[in-house]
Amino acid sequence: MQRTLLKLAIFLPAAFYLADFLLEGTAASIHEPMKIVSSAVAIVAAFAVGLGLINVFQVHLGVIARRERGWRGSCVVIASFFITFALCLQGSLSDRRVRDYEDSFHRRLGQAEQETDPVARDAAVSAIRADYDAFMTQYRFNGRRFFVLNAYKPLVATAMALLGFYITFAAYRAFRFSGRDAAVMMLAAVIVVLGRDPIGAWLTAGLESSKSPWVAWISLPRAAEFVVNTLSAAFQRGLQIGLGVAVIAVSYRIMIGRERGLIEPPRGSE
Repeated sequence: MQRTLLKLAIFLPAAFYLADFLLEGTAASIHEPMKIVSSAVAIVAAFAVGLGLINVFQVHLGVIARRERGWRGSCVVIASFFITFALCLQGSLSDRRVRDYEDSFHRRLGQAEQETDPVARDAAVSAIRADYDAFMTQYRFNGRRFFVLNAYKPLVATAMALLGFYITFAAYRAFRFSGRDAAVMMLAAVIVVLGRDPIGAWLTAGLESSKSPWVAWISLPRAAEFVVNTLSAAFQRGLQIGLGVAVIAVSYRIMIGRERGLIEPPRGSE
C-alpha cells in the first residue's frame, strides 16, 4: 500500500504537468487548474524549506552538544545563518521603508511644485528635499547589500579562484601525452589558447595576411575559430541531444515507478 501511494504521488503530478504542456493553447487546456496545483507546489516547497532548516539545526546542534569532530565548523554554520538572516531581514525592511517613503516623497514634491507662489514653492521644495536627505541618512546602511558586497561576492570570487587551480591541475592530468586521444585534446587546446591570445596572431601574422584563403585558414586565429565554432559546437550539440534523451528516459522511469531508489528503501535501512 505504501509503495502504491508513493508511485501515485510521483505519477499524478508529473502526468498533470505533462498534460498542461501538451494541451496548452487547445480547447482542453487545463491552465486554470494548473494555477491551483502550482500554488500547492509552492506551499509544499515552503514546508520542505522549513524541514530542511530544522534538519540543519538538529544535525549541527547535536554535533556541537556532543563535541564531535568538526564541531567548530558547525558553530560557524549556525552563527553564519543567524548573521545572514539578520542582515537580509534588516535590508528587506529598510528597502520597504525607503520604497514607501520615496512614493510619498515624489507625491509631496509634485504637489509642492504646483504652488503658484515662487517663494513658497522654493521653500516647500527645499524643506521636502531636506527631509528626504535626513530620512535617507538614517537608512544609509543596508544589511543585505552589505552582506552581498562584503561577504557573498568575495567568497564566490575566492571559490572561483580556487576552482581555477583545480581546473588547471585537471587539464594538466588530462593533456598528458598518454595516448592518441590525449594528443588530440592537447593539440586542440594549444590551437584555441594561442588563437585567442595576441601572441598567436603575432606568430601567424604572415599567414593571416596571405591572399590565398587556404594559407590564411591555417593561421592560429582562424584555426581557433574553426575549432570553437564548428568542431566544439558540433560536439556540444551531440552531448546535449544525448543528455536530453537520458533525461527523458530517467523521467519516464520515475513516472512509472521503475526508479528503485525513489520507491524502495536503501539497503540496510530496515
